[in-house]
Amino acid sequence: MIGFRPLDRCDTAAAVYDEAGDVIFFEEPACEWIKLEGSACAVFFPDDAHAPLGGAGPCRKIVLKIRV
Repeated sequence: MIGFRPLDRCDTAAAVYDEAGDVIFFEEPACEWIKLEGSACAVFFPDDAHAPLGGAGPCRKIVLKIRV
């Protein structure tokens, strides 16, 4: 399960932006949950906030960032 929320609907930062990890966490919960099974994958864009690891069991995560 991966949670999703449009970045423009994330108003309250839970911590300051971590430049080294290129990550920031928000207080607002995900507004949608996406269930991925098997070899499925999800693509999130810079205007998307996501909450990974929302499910149970093993998970493999790969993050690719493409400079445009």
